[in-house]
Amino acid sequence: MKLSDIIYPPIFIILCVVVGAWFFEASFAVTLLFVFGGASAGILIHWPEEAPGGVDNPDGEFIHPKYLLMIFGSATIFVAVVIHFFPLIRSYGFY
Repeated sequence: MKLSDIIYPPIFIILCVVVGAWFFEASFAVTLLFVFGGASAGILIHWPEEAPGGVDNPDGEFIHPKYLLMIFGSATIFVAVVIHFFPLIRSYGFY
């Protein structure tokens, strides 16, 4: 696995999210919520391929998707709770 396989796709996705958030005038908190929620959904969709013995992880040497789901799911819930308890944070954005 090359370093470019790891770095370039996330940079492209983050760039698309930032441009979309700027275009739709979304706040930083809502943008984070969509990023972490989208990552959690992507992990669920690609679970069979990423699991040990799957197509993308035949040797089982990469991290198991359940740990990634715990990390990104917890981040999604944390950002949602922060947005709920501090509604003023929704007004901070790119504009």
